Amino acid sequence: MKKIFFIFCIFLFFPTFIPSQTLILPFENKSNNKNFSWISESISYSLEFFFDNYNLEIISQEERNQIFEEFQIPFSIPFSKATMIKLGNRAKASKILYGEFKIEDEKIYIKGESIELKNIKPKEIVSVEGELKSLIFLQNLLAWKILNNEIHIEEKNGEEFLKKYSDIPLSSWENFIKGMIAKEKDKKESFFKKSLENFQHFPFALWEISKLYFQKSEYEKSLNYLMLLKGNEDFAYKSSFLLAMNFYNLERFERAIEILNRILKDTKNKDIIYNNIGVCYAKLNNNEKALEYFNMALDTKKSADYFFNKSLVAENTDECFDNLKNSLQINHLDFNFHNFLYNKLIKNNLDFIAKKELEIIKMYFSKEPDKKIDNSLNFLKIPNILFAENSSEVPDKNVSRSYIEFALNSIKNKDYHKAITEIKKAIYASPYESYNYYLLGWVYFHLKLHKNALEEIEFSLWLKEDPEVRSLYQKLRSESNNLRV
Repeated sequence: MKKIFFIFCIFLFFPTFIPSQTLILPFENKSNNKNFSWISESISYSLEFFFDNYNLEIISQEERNQIFEEFQIPFSIPFSKATMIKLGNRAKASKILYGEFKIEDEKIYIKGESIELKNIKPKEIVSVEGELKSLIFLQNLLAWKILNNEIHIEEKNGEEFLKKYSDIPLSSWENFIKGMIAKEKDKKESFFKKSLENFQHFPFALWEISKLYFQKSEYEKSLNYLMLLKGNEDFAYKSSFLLAMNFYNLERFERAIEILNRILKDTKNKDIIYNNIGVCYAKLNNNEKALEYFNMALDTKKSADYFFNKSLVAENTDECFDNLKNSLQINHLDFNFHNFLYNKLIKNNLDFIAKKELEIIKMYFSKEPDKKIDNSLNFLKIPNILFAENSSEVPDKNVSRSYIEFALNSIKNKDYHKAITEIKKAIYASPYESYNYYLLGWVYFHLKLHKNALEEIEFSLWLKEDPEVRSLYQKLRSESNNLRV
């Protein structure tokens, strides 16, 4: 009983630090002419570029657009205040930047404002105005004013900041933004190419078309456009990372390692770089170096993907299983984790554990695991920091703990059948918590369901060895043998 009710002592919830992030929305077109709607995204894209350049946390346009689609919110604006707050909360932003523009007689008037989601109060309005042909300069000026409210930018950098890319022809910029807005890849490609016709070394268009070809798996084309970006400081890190990813996909792993090592000192995403170098070494069958880099990635951040990669190149079976368990405790919604684990269990004749794993797979997925895996290295996880990834939301472990708390109350009141129901809910929310199976086995034991109790406690011990659980397991085995006699 001591172990069961000790759980009450650990139900303490600590606040999690969330970095300040800004969600930038399209600016509302207040003009009568809807042909200027592309400027809505033009202003927000410009703000995103400068925020990113000054290392301020932002929600990328890709991430923002995914949230729009998730809520089935049309890209047309204006947004109501309630909708903006809903979008901001979903994006886990601390601030929303939004605004409007109006065009009259070849002049454009832009104003922007922000909402702090903590107190839901609009902040001071920032405005700029000038000739439409100077749109890029005016966007820079707006960004300058907003950024100076966020961080202090040295005055000596002001002239360079305001002139940045203002020599780009407006027609090139318009086609580029229309390419950013387009959803179909072929339309994007067409707009980006038109943009480059008038300005061959337009860095934004070169960058986006190289990303586009990467997404279309046309890696050589992507490389060709990236080479034209060489020497541009604003895209130096991102273009180098994408260069490495292209070389990886072309199976030129040594070249990818060389580039990733070169950009390591300039990134805040060191865990991703370490991991991706490890993946390259794994592909080169250098498991020793791969493990070294996966360990460095895990020292920086405990990620399910990094534990999983480590399991694929583990030196022995026990180490492989330990890392698989760690990955599934963090994220149990990735089918590849389960698929590899199930095959590994069958291969090592752990049929009972494989049976429990198959039950978990059927709880979450509509497909069966593979009967045989030919090359496990095909499952290696190589995250790409340049693209927003659609990832399943992993349920909060606190949900599982809440069900366990209800179960413990039921046990206290000797309502064991209600306790079983609550524990099974906890297992569904977090299927790799050893304590949940221990508790279920303990309840079955008190209901004299020894076979069920043995199964649950054996699985609990496989997940995590524990002296008290082992003692109960031995007691159960002994009683079960006596019953058979």
